[in-house]
Amino acid sequence: MDNGTESRSEPVTALIVRQVKPDRFDEFETWVDGMTPIASKFQGYLGTSVFRPRDNQHPEYVIVARFDTYENLKVFMTSQERDDYLKKSADMTVGEMVVKEKHGFSAFFTLPDRPSTSDVPAKYKMAILTILALYLPLLGISTLTAILFHGLPRPLLLLISLCVLVPLMTWFIMPWTTWLFRGWLFPKAG
Repeated sequence: MDNGTESRSEPVTALIVRQVKPDRFDEFETWVDGMTPIASKFQGYLGTSVFRPRDNQHPEYVIVARFDTYENLKVFMTSQERDDYLKKSADMTVGEMVVKEKHGFSAFFTLPDRPSTSDVPAKYKMAILTILALYLPLLGISTLTAILFHGLPRPLLLLISLCVLVPLMTWFIMPWTTWLFRGWLFPKAG
């Protein structure tokens, strides 16, 4: 994990990939649910997402852990609590665990079915795609918020709109948009 990025103070995401034995999916689901309470006890924890396998032929789980800084992620990734909990999943999985880090906004541009893609799209591509992906949802949400909460101050309306848009962006809009435009974002990945 020591890759010379320790001085970064931007959010960082760790992609943890595990291949699960076909007969152990239920046990592994329980194990995954137990990891979040452990990670949430660490300073700077921002959240966890789990991308589950499409089917039994692709038994790959991708666990995405987000922290506010590289230093806080490193504390979690090197902790005894995490290490002890990982050992509980050893007989449920096949092969070595793969861990990749993504810093800052580039973490939104990761393909769940290809987490080992080490390329980060060009910043202009990320900017263009973010504007295109968020324009219509932001327009719709802010318009609906203004209608539903007519009379509230504009800063409060904006805050309500953001509270709806950011989770949608994080868990639905950006993963779907990244998948849809994967050929343009990651031309080398095929």
